[in-house]
Amino acid sequence: MVQVGIIQEKSVNISFGCGGTLIHERYVLTAAHCLQTVEQGPMFVRLGGYNTTDGVIIEVESRIEHPEHNTTLKINDIALLKLKTRVAVFNNSIMPACLADSSGSELASFTATGWGPADVQGTIPTALLKIQLYQLDPKDCDRPFEPINNTAHICAGKRNETEVGDVCNADSGGPLAIIHPISCLGQVFGVVGNGLECTEPQSTTRHARVFHHLEWIESIVWAKK
Repeated sequence: MVQVGIIQEKSVNISFGCGGTLIHERYVLTAAHCLQTVEQGPMFVRLGGYNTTDGVIIEVESRIEHPEHNTTLKINDIALLKLKTRVAVFNNSIMPACLADSSGSELASFTATGWGPADVQGTIPTALLKIQLYQLDPKDCDRPFEPINNTAHICAGKRNETEVGDVCNADSGGPLAIIHPISCLGQVFGVVGNGLECTEPQSTTRHARVFHHLEWIESIVWAKK
């Protein structure tokens, strides 16, 4: 899990407002809408942190937004961050995640992680949180003027009115993942979308489906020279 942040204008502190996933020693996967709020300052990622005060901070060299990202339809909401320096050491806390090897439509649930608010007061946690989200019928994520694209989106949330919890704003860009059976630090099937009603019963969020964007990701991260 990665935190993505910037140094705001007239500030010396890094403001972390999104999540991401390390997928290569030089690349982090995140949401495209995270880049739209960070045009004004240098960008950084924090790797391997469980608390908001630990981890390794690396500056971002370049930001690569999906060329067909559509903010109105909330489609292709995916981006890559190229780091200025490669991650020198991998360990139990810092290790690339594996990317999806299928659409994931057969999976019942995923785990989302992040530092987004966990209550109605908007309290920012000091430690990394996680939540289990169930894959739902695509129509559960339909919005007026924002039809869901089942090929490009994963609809996830809680299954009934007694279950409360979802991803929140600061979780955007983080992983929607499962445990990888072999060597990776999880397998990422979705890039977390912009959760808005995270403390409401039966809240649902649409997430970018990684498998749908695999060719684009690989063409940049593992480009043939």
